[in-house]
Amino acid sequence: CLSFSTMTALSALWSSAKGALWSWLGVLSAIAVTIIIYALVRTFDTFCSPDESDANCRAKHAVLNCTVLMAGLWVAGKPHSAVVALFPVIFLPMMGVGGHHYRLEDQYFNKVNFILLGSFLLAFAIEEVGLHHRLALKLLSMVPGDPKMVLLAMMLISAALSAFMSNTATASLMCPLASSLYEEMKEVTSERQEPRSDSDSQGSVSTDSETSSNKTERTEMAALDHMFKKMVLGVAYSCTIGGVSTKTGTGTNLAFTSIYGNLTGNTIGFGYWILFGLPISATMLFIAWLLLLTLGGGLGSVQRFPTQALRQRYEKLGATTRQELTVAAICLLTVLGWFFRAPAWGYGYSELFPDPDAFTDATVVLAATLPLFFIPGKEGGAILQWSKIQGKMPMGLFLLIGAGSAISHAFDESGLSLKIGDQMKSAADNLPMVLFQLACMLMAALMSQATSDVAVANILLPITYGVALSMEVDPLLLMLPVGLACSLPFMLVVSTPPNAIAFQTGFITQRDLLCFGAPLTLCGLFVTFAFCFLIAFKLLDIDGGA
Repeated sequence: CLSFSTMTALSALWSSAKGALWSWLGVLSAIAVTIIIYALVRTFDTFCSPDESDANCRAKHAVLNCTVLMAGLWVAGKPHSAVVALFPVIFLPMMGVGGHHYRLEDQYFNKVNFILLGSFLLAFAIEEVGLHHRLALKLLSMVPGDPKMVLLAMMLISAALSAFMSNTATASLMCPLASSLYEEMKEVTSERQEPRSDSDSQGSVSTDSETSSNKTERTEMAALDHMFKKMVLGVAYSCTIGGVSTKTGTGTNLAFTSIYGNLTGNTIGFGYWILFGLPISATMLFIAWLLLLTLGGGLGSVQRFPTQALRQRYEKLGATTRQELTVAAICLLTVLGWFFRAPAWGYGYSELFPDPDAFTDATVVLAATLPLFFIPGKEGGAILQWSKIQGKMPMGLFLLIGAGSAISHAFDESGLSLKIGDQMKSAADNLPMVLFQLACMLMAALMSQATSDVAVANILLPITYGVALSMEVDPLLLMLPVGLACSLPFMLVVSTPPNAIAFQTGFITQRDLLCFGAPLTLCGLFVTFAFCFLIAFKLLDIDGGA
């Protein structure tokens, strides 16, 4: 017994040590790659001119090494991505980067993060009063019982919510709703297949009927499982696709806004963004729906959905409360405020203020959400209470956005973005602009499958800015397609939180995500590229280069 216990303990110790070794292998690999790249850069003196000072060379090397190390650790997943996001403010000042003209720590809570803060406050208010649940049930109860239409309705609701809520919060709402629909369908199927027998004299007939009923029930349950696999996949993909439609819909959109603003001093207004973002989102949503209907056996043999049961659940909610109406009105005012602050077709109401440029989208959303801390809620307190929401704040995302802003500043001020741009310009000169843009987008899309899409945007956008300057073209010509391509993480569980939330329901596997996500990513690349040329570049008065 002692020997067996000892062996068991040693086995457990070995398993723990092996797990720790594998978890730290990625960290060691990231450090090794950083050292190798540092040695190669120093050996071949790639980024330093002969007449350049040692301080400038040291700054370029520091920014490059820090970025490579952060990218490797983000891919390895250890330590947490939010911890890695603090590296620029820790290590770059040690090498003389981020001194007199700009301070890196100031980038970790800029106006983009204030937009993000206001957006999350709106999302918390919607969840607090239950408005999201009421809207979802109402819209689903109005849809015909055809499974195709129910799938489309679930995807439309998910996309609409994720345009103004975080994709994580939307997936956390819609995936459980899909699971509850599944339970409703299971109950309906079981009740319909219950065997009926009138007397003991019909025992053999009853037994045959029960056997046949069990087989039918198993077949219908298998069809139901297949149908809800597609529904959960549709919800996960829609939560990501819907965010593309607005400037505040995804972390990558916010990262793009922050980096582009820091590097150029310009911004894309909410109204401008929605004019090209909404068509991209709508087209991709339709393509995702078609893929789910056609690939992998379609939706199976499920005939109808229990819309009556959904109506009953909606009726149990009762009348719309004052708090729900208040939050709905504030959400509407926020969207209208964003849209008309600086609309695409002319002057906005921001011109009424002494400094129109100071009146930003952050001002709009924070001015709209501040009253929610004073308006009474259901339980006597205010609708929003800081004690309830402070634990829900995604500080990791705030730090990731800040890291992107800090890296972009470091790339620009050290001159590294221009040097990398000069190196890549030789490759771009040998390719048509269209192919070079597609190659950059493909690289962004593939990288965002394996690591944080926000982290990918933080790494690639400053580089594409430098390439655009070297090619003497508008930075948006490369930065906008690449930024949008970072919002196509459909292939892996770890690609984005909605994928992980959908995976945890048990309906889908990694193989399902890969089989449906790969063609969706490919279609998304071409859709995004096409709409950039057809709408975005023309709207923003940019020569598309094609």
